[in-house]
Amino acid sequence: MRYTWDSPRGFDAANVYRDWFDTVYAPGDDGAFGFETVLVRLAKPTKDTLAWIAAQADNPAPASDFLIDGQERARIARLLAHPPDWAPDVMIHKRRSVAGFWGKYQDKFAYLPDGAGRPKLPRPSRPARMGAPLLAVIDDGVGFLNAQFPRADTDGTRRTRLTRVWLQAQDRLEGTAMVCGEEVSAQAIDTLLAQGATFDEGAEYAAVNDRLYGHRESPVWDGLTAGPGTDLAVTHGTHVADIAAGSDPLTPDAVSDCPMVAVQLPPQAVEDTSGSQLSGYVLRGLRWILDQAAALADSEDTPRPIIVNVSIGVLAG
Repeated sequence: MRYTWDSPRGFDAANVYRDWFDTVYAPGDDGAFGFETVLVRLAKPTKDTLAWIAAQADNPAPASDFLIDGQERARIARLLAHPPDWAPDVMIHKRRSVAGFWGKYQDKFAYLPDGAGRPKLPRPSRPARMGAPLLAVIDDGVGFLNAQFPRADTDGTRRTRLTRVWLQAQDRLEGTAMVCGEEVSAQAIDTLLAQGATFDEGAEYAAVNDRLYGHRESPVWDGLTAGPGTDLAVTHGTHVADIAAGSDPLTPDAVSDCPMVAVQLPPQAVEDTSGSQLSGYVLRGLRWILDQAAALADSEDTPRPIIVNVSIGVLAG
């Protein structure tokens, strides 16, 4: 068999995994697949620039070039309340079909590849007093009701050490709002734990999984129902969270004083070994964790070191 070779042609892609996704799935403008999540740095740290991007989040049109989800909108609100003297980063959902996007908005923001270095900022002075570390996990199938994550009060009542959990689901478009799963508060977890002997941990996961993910057959796991992993008896995320932050609630130790936060990745992001679905959700999860740490420091008036465990990720293809 003879082959005929064409002359080489130049190719330029900001992210080769996203290009593969576009080539294989050819997403149109309908639904969340018509957008890609990208990290941008605002051109100026001025209040006018922050107000401009906040307006894009608050008044999107069906044909908007980009959308901003709720977590990022909340961060922009905090920046507006306390404008920084450095240009902040923002995660946006860019419409894939827009031509000349970066030229159109070059005076507003610039694209940052995932993992781009931060600008050199003044190192803040170390606080005189710091609390126990905030322990965070980004993983698949985090059993947030697991017995290793509460702490027992003197009366035996178990209260979770998880200040908040973000159960990510594959992005979906509701009108002009981009939605990614749901958050579970410490109060909601404690309400379930207070049921005592009547508490059915598996049933709670099943209800959440049905609501967020529905029933679908995994293209990867030999036909098993694809959920976030908590449909199974043993999950990677729960295992990792236990190793990193688990503690027997009836036998207090140093880890018992460490609050926790967790991000559960969407099953699609974990199944897709090309990496095209993973990095954006991990990066958004990390930024959310930093927001939770800031909120906790504000409420306690005591900053805490942050330890984040991301024991996941396969680069293939």
